[in-house]
Amino acid sequence: MATPLFTYFQKSPQQIHDDLIRSWKSGFQLIAGIPNPNVAPKSDYDILAWGIAYEVATGQANATILADQLMPDTAAGSFLDRWLNLVGLARRAAVGSHGNITITLSATSTIIAAGAQLIDNSGLRFQVSVGGTYANGALVPVTAVDVGSATNHNNGDVLRWVSAPAFSNPTATVGTVGGTDGLSNGADSEVGTDEPPRNRLLAWLANPPKGGNWQQVALWAAQSSSLVQFAAVYPALNGPATTYVSVSGAVQTVAPFTSASKSRAISSTIVSTTIAPYVQGLLPENTNLVCLSSVDSPTDVAIQLSLPTAPTASPPGPGGGWLDGTPWPQTNSGTPVSVTSLGGSPQNFTVNAQTAPTAGLSHIAWLSPFDWTIHTAIVLNFSGSAGAYNLTIDTPFTNLALGNYIWPQAQNQQNYVNALLGAFAAMGPGEWTSSSLLLSGPLGRSFRHPLPTLAAPYSLGATQLKQVILSGSEVLDASYLFRSQTTPAVPATNTVGPNIFTPRNLSFYQQ
Repeated sequence: MATPLFTYFQKSPQQIHDDLIRSWKSGFQLIAGIPNPNVAPKSDYDILAWGIAYEVATGQANATILADQLMPDTAAGSFLDRWLNLVGLARRAAVGSHGNITITLSATSTIIAAGAQLIDNSGLRFQVSVGGTYANGALVPVTAVDVGSATNHNNGDVLRWVSAPAFSNPTATVGTVGGTDGLSNGADSEVGTDEPPRNRLLAWLANPPKGGNWQQVALWAAQSSSLVQFAAVYPALNGPATTYVSVSGAVQTVAPFTSASKSRAISSTIVSTTIAPYVQGLLPENTNLVCLSSVDSPTDVAIQLSLPTAPTASPPGPGGGWLDGTPWPQTNSGTPVSVTSLGGSPQNFTVNAQTAPTAGLSHIAWLSPFDWTIHTAIVLNFSGSAGAYNLTIDTPFTNLALGNYIWPQAQNQQNYVNALLGAFAAMGPGEWTSSSLLLSGPLGRSFRHPLPTLAAPYSLGATQLKQVILSGSEVLDASYLFRSQTTPAVPATNTVGPNIFTPRNLSFYQQ
């Protein structure tokens, strides 16, 4: 007969204390013949029972923690590292960004040596990767000497030469004049974050790599560059002996953030010169490999939360949830409240709310998709009517743009934002084809591997909501109010990578 499995039960200090008191009382009565032993509160035996209870409870708690660390789906820190080492995986190292700078000369051309260095305002170092003769206004390839997401720079940022080349301005501009390229693909180390490496470990355990199967191809792609956080494989997408691979990068987790900080795209240069050749060199020679980066698909999400009411509500609540007794704005007939026009200053704008705020009392929030920081303010006064309330706030919402979402403040709102952004970061690319023949017909092998139900889901659903619900004990429930997309669109052609959701406008409202 099989031995039944039982859930590990951990007693609380109170339960341990009560068990000891009960045992002592029964022992005194039955063995020593003492009818009314003194085991009351504050007695010697009561104090002893509490002392033992707390010591035993500590040991039980540590045993629970250790038990979790021994399983791959709950291991963390150095325990997770042991699992990763056992199967030949590792945490990603930090890498620096790369891209182009535009030089400005007082002559028609100059010679720039490979390795010539520049620095940014934070003192991070960059160097010219391809030396040669460059004309005025030419693009010069550079790579970061330092590493991490802080080395990423938007197009138009300014770097300063450590020793300027002849005829050159002391500064150079990042990217192409008028373009959007910038310096990109700098990534932070995975040390201190467990979910990305854990996801790779669970995928490895669910589908062990062997014999050139899809899991081995995904493993090779992940091993090819520290930039690859997740690799998805689409077998036989273009017929037999074809292997399509989509690679996705990690989001930036260390401030300062920019509008590109949540991008999952990996530059085509890295894909074509580093990742694809590495994987192709390990595949059988008769296999046709197509390797492309996933394509960012910015997505708007509004979530309704069931939180404790504020002490200022009527009737008063326990607090720990919404900041105001009447959180404003409320949901807008099934859609989030958004900015419909901008005033003459960052303290004045119009929203499409259907109810009026309370002047001097309504606390509002805005998660900027430009610096990924929650900005908060109080509505000083307002004008207008339902659907077009013009607000004046006490703190400027710098860089606020049309379509951005406004929502009511909550005490632990940063936790909810972090949970939702983390859920986005754990998503993977969608399908690369919509052909029923390739997905589920007699040739049906070209769906995304691994399955989204096993790793890196690509649709917005219960998985992401669960992370928000688990972000705080005060969150009783969560539901979607609005999703601009639920499943990534399939690209029109397989010459571009599959789409992957990235966050854009996010907000939270009272359920």
